[in-house]
Amino acid sequence: MDVTPETPQARKWRVHELRFDAQRSIRYHARRRAWFETWHNLTLILAMFASSAAAAAAFRGLPLASISFSAGVALLLATDVVIGFSRKAALHNSLQQRFANIEQRIPVLRELSESEFEELRARQIEVEQEEPPVKRLLDVLCHSENWRATDRAADLRPAANIPWRRRVLAHLWSQASYASRVGQGQA
Repeated sequence: MDVTPETPQARKWRVHELRFDAQRSIRYHARRRAWFETWHNLTLILAMFASSAAAAAAFRGLPLASISFSAGVALLLATDVVIGFSRKAALHNSLQQRFANIEQRIPVLRELSESEFEELRARQIEVEQEEPPVKRLLDVLCHSENWRATDRAADLRPAANIPWRRRVLAHLWSQASYASRVGQGQA
């Protein structure tokens, strides 16, 4: 078996990819956390208004309105508990922090030894295995955003041009076939 030594440029590129993947994952989980936190807060605000309306309706002697608003509160809070917006936000916050810890361990001014690289890559894979299924279009958006943030978009490829409708729905389902076309520059 012929083993050719890796060039210094190839080693730098591998470390760059490791850092880029960690940064993309940080962006992805920050977006997911914010999305779930927004829905959790929205359900609480709506439940607060509905419970106030239920109380006001009860004081005014409107039993049907009071029952309706109370049922709305129960439905909102049950939805929040069943879907687990706050639990999912906490999970994505934890994943974001774990990827940030990996990124912080990647040195900027010196090269990584092979064992250091393998350890960091193993940690990254370990965290990735604990991730819930990835929303592919959102991942492409974070990838493109990271390219722009690191000034590499002009060097290698243009940023993904994704219609606003697809961006809005990126958190709801994966859109994997569209995401793969965008990722390959075909959409």
